[in-house]
Amino acid sequence: MIMTGLELFDVLGRYAGVGVTTLVASGIGSYVGAYLRKKGENLATHEDVNKLQQQVAAVTTVTKKIEATIADTIWRRERKAEFQLKAIEQVTALTSDFLQRSIDNPKYRPDLDWFISFGSVDAAVRALFDEDAYKSFKSLEVLIGADFGSESSHSIARVWEFTEKRDSALKALYGRIFDEKSSC
Repeated sequence: MIMTGLELFDVLGRYAGVGVTTLVASGIGSYVGAYLRKKGENLATHEDVNKLQQQVAAVTTVTKKIEATIADTIWRRERKAEFQLKAIEQVTALTSDFLQRSIDNPKYRPDLDWFISFGSVDAAVRALFDEDAYKSFKSLEVLIGADFGSESSHSIARVWEFTEKRDSALKALYGRIFDEKSSC
């Protein structure tokens, strides 16, 4: 069968319409597909950014807590070291007074006020230092006994022994403050 021009044109028009429709539909489908793909990537990126922000916030919170703990620990160590140094200053003052008076007067015996002050320093040293440092300090007290200034004791030898014990005690006390290995 032979088609007339009009029939041919009509058939071509139908096929062309289908082709154009297919072309337009595939173009729209391609555009919508690309659009949806890009939107999906953006949404995934946004979710990833939100997760990262939450993680950064959590790390920041933990970091601030650690910094606060470290600052508190440092503050406490500094305050303790200040109290320890004050106790050492008191030990030094009391023992220096005792030594000077013992040298000036071989029969010197400390009065009640001196012993009260020494007892106060004793309590501070016991509270602020470890047991070994405290024992070193206590070795001084034994030498300040009732017979320190008696004629039967060898005053110069006792003063020398007291000086040695005092220096040893001070070394132990200072060592606890400045020794990085000891814990405050």
